[in-house]
Amino acid sequence: MVKPTILASAYETGKIIVWDLVTLAKKVELQGHTQKCSGLAFSPVNNLLLTSCGLDGKIQFYDIGSQKNVKTIET
Repeated sequence: MVKPTILASAYETGKIIVWDLVTLAKKVELQGHTQKCSGLAFSPVNNLLLTSCGLDGKIQFYDIGSQKNVKTIET
């Protein structure tokens, strides 16, 4: 289950920020894409897995606990 106290936001620069809504602080900041990030989704099974897609033609999978990209798919 996704935690109701975290929020991910994407920016036109490709940056992705995960926020803690309890403390209003940044949990994770990722440079996900080289162009605009157009979509984000948390895994419904694992609350540490975040997926993003961007106009650079990539789908990226992140482990927000370790703050690392775990998989990239180029389309």
